[in-house]
Amino acid sequence: MITQFLPEQSQRSNFSIKRLTSKYWWQFLPAVLATLLVVSFTQFSACQILESLVCVALRHTDHSIPDPELQKWLWLLLLLLGLGLSAWLPQWRFRYQFMTWMSLCLGWGVLSWILWQEGYWIPVVTPMLLFGLCGGSVALAESVRTYKLLCQSEARYALTVRGITEGLWNWDLQSDRVEFSPPWKAMLGYGEQELSDHANEWFSRIHPLDVEAVKRAITDYRQGLTPRFGCEYRLLHRDGSYRWMQAQGLAVCNRRGKVERIVGSQVDMTERRKTEAALHRTAFYDPLTELLNRAGFLHRLQRAIVDAQKFPSTAFAVLWLDFDQFKLINSSLGSLLGDRFLAAAAQRLKAFLMPEI
Repeated sequence: MITQFLPEQSQRSNFSIKRLTSKYWWQFLPAVLATLLVVSFTQFSACQILESLVCVALRHTDHSIPDPELQKWLWLLLLLLGLGLSAWLPQWRFRYQFMTWMSLCLGWGVLSWILWQEGYWIPVVTPMLLFGLCGGSVALAESVRTYKLLCQSEARYALTVRGITEGLWNWDLQSDRVEFSPPWKAMLGYGEQELSDHANEWFSRIHPLDVEAVKRAITDYRQGLTPRFGCEYRLLHRDGSYRWMQAQGLAVCNRRGKVERIVGSQVDMTERRKTEAALHRTAFYDPLTELLNRAGFLHRLQRAIVDAQKFPSTAFAVLWLDFDQFKLINSSLGSLLGDRFLAAAAQRLKAFLMPEI
């Protein structure tokens, strides 16, 4: 048991170390490199020369110029301070990092000036150089890391968009521009570069009978009357036919809570609509005469009764038709001729009826 546990524990620890290293390298490494750079400047007396130039520029006396013998301890303090900054700065957001190292630089400069007025000298250029390089390196590493994560996210999004069959759209309400995905355009028979990003490319193709319903659904959603935008409507295909579409979307608000864009998806419902219509016709219509069967007649009768109860001025009547000697025709001439007789009678009957709405 112990011999099996130790390799697994070692693998887990190695995985944790690799994961920790890959996650936090950008936090510690930039500040550590900046610290080592400043320490190397100190060892080669570059910082001492800068300190002396600052003292001369500020017209201090010779005893204010730093003594090189007193700065041998400076590299150790810089190393400790730099490592502390490398562990502290990355925990803050970028804007707070900028404010932090700017405050450190200004604060150290003010403190050095006050002590100079009292006759005391402390290094001013070297710590400010350390603060600036640490803050700048951490900010640069954070920017590079954010850019890499953004590129990875965009790549995953592009693969996701190309891998799904739903059409995606992104409507910017400020500019009235809509970004259509390639599947969205393919649903209407267009290529990836054939439609512009103007909103009129969308609304001009909506069936005239569905335009008001779509606009009402959008208005209700923007006013908060519905939890999400959703509706079914018909869109004009490139071949001149209309295709049933189901669209759903969610709003993206700014900091003030105002809707800036609506992002959603679209699914082609044409085949589903055809299937539903075929099932409805099979359930409520006779395949021979194409008239209502018993279930369809009872459903239509129930609806007429409800309408009459809701609107007293509405009246309806039930007409009963029967064919005399039909049994004789069917038995003597055959069922095939009887079916043809029923179909012909149904066609004549439908010629006198109002078309269904």
